[in-house]
Amino acid sequence: MDDYWSGWSDGITVDTTPPQPPTIDLPAETKETKVKSGEITLTGKTEPEATLSEIIIRDQSENILSKEIYTATIDPQGSISVTIDSGKLARNYPLSSQIIIKITIKDNAGNLTTSYSSWISFSASSGERFMLYNNLFDPTKNEKVIIKYELTENTEVSIVIYDFRGNLIKTLVDTYQGIGIYTKTWDGRNDSGEIVSSGIYLVQIKAGGFKEIKKIAVVE
Repeated sequence: MDDYWSGWSDGITVDTTPPQPPTIDLPAETKETKVKSGEITLTGKTEPEATLSEIIIRDQSENILSKEIYTATIDPQGSISVTIDSGKLARNYPLSSQIIIKITIKDNAGNLTTSYSSWISFSASSGERFMLYNNLFDPTKNEKVIIKYELTENTEVSIVIYDFRGNLIKTLVDTYQGIGIYTKTWDGRNDSGEIVSSGIYLVQIKAGGFKEIKKIAVVE
C-alpha cells in the first residue's frame, strides 16, 4: 500500500499527498561586482513564511567565509536578501576573487531545499588596481607580504622589489598576462634566496601604461 493516498471515508475526502519542498529562485547570472566601500547584495525568492536554515559562502579556493562579513534575511513574503560587506571581504580575504553562495531554506513542514548562486566575481575599485596586504612583516617567522593586482587589458607585467637605494632585490613577475585579478607573495628573500635585512623596500608594478610603487617594511 502506498504511504500516501486519497480516498473516500464517510463522505470525506482525505488527501495525504506529501507537501512539496520549497522552491528557491536565484538569479541565473550575476554580473561582475566591484569591491568598494559598500556591499555585494544577492536577492532571490522562495515560499512565503519559509525560513533560512543555512547560508555558506565559499571563495574560489574553497575557503568558507566568516559569518561576520555578511547578513542574510527572508521576509514573510519569501524575499531573500544576502548582503556581504565588501570592505571586510577585501581585508579579511585578500586572495579571494570569486565567491559562490549556498542557501538552504526550510518551510513550515520542515522540508529543506538548497540552491546556489552563480559565481560572483569581484575586484578592487578602479582606484585600487594594486594592493599590498601584510606589508609590515617578519620573514624570519615565515611571514609574507601579499600583492594583489588587477589587469584591465592583456599586457606585459613586471613586478620587482627594490631596496630604498634603488638596488634590485627580487623579480617577482616578468611575463605576459591576460585581463583578470592576480596575487603574488614575497617571502622577504632576494634573488639569491637570502632573507633581506630589516628596512623599507619598494614594490614596483608595470603593466601596459600603468605604473605604481608601494612601500614594504621588513622587520626582524
